[in-house]
Amino acid sequence: MNQKRLIKKLVLLFVTIVVVGGVLAFPEEIGLCEYNHISCVNLYSESLAQPLVIFGLSILMSLVVLLVSSDMASITWRKFAIWGIPLGAILITLTPVSNYGAGGIGIPNIDREIVTWIVSIAFLLISLIIIATKSLSRPAAK
Repeated sequence: MNQKRLIKKLVLLFVTIVVVGGVLAFPEEIGLCEYNHISCVNLYSESLAQPLVIFGLSILMSLVVLLVSSDMASITWRKFAIWGIPLGAILITLTPVSNYGAGGIGIPNIDREIVTWIVSIAFLLISLIIIATKSLSRPAAK
């Protein structure tokens, strides 16, 4: 399959994921939760919507940059993404939604939102570095 066509299909997939995340951010308005039912709202908005939107946007931005880059950059990025996306998703999923600290013994409050931001920013930066490096490198002259 053509690299650009595959990337366009992935763009559509991740646009859909971001839109679903955006819809889940407002569970009361779409009828998933009763008004002021905080635990239900937190379940959808913090557990599902935030990771889908934040992580989805970082992947989507990488894909948009890939649309204008070389096929070699796409192939190299795909090798990274095959491992990076599942590992990031697992890390985000395994992190608790809320963490109220460890009783003041110096352990930071790390929750799903913070991990989602860290994983997403790291994924985007690594992606951009890979794409820029492969796009700017020239094959050796024969």
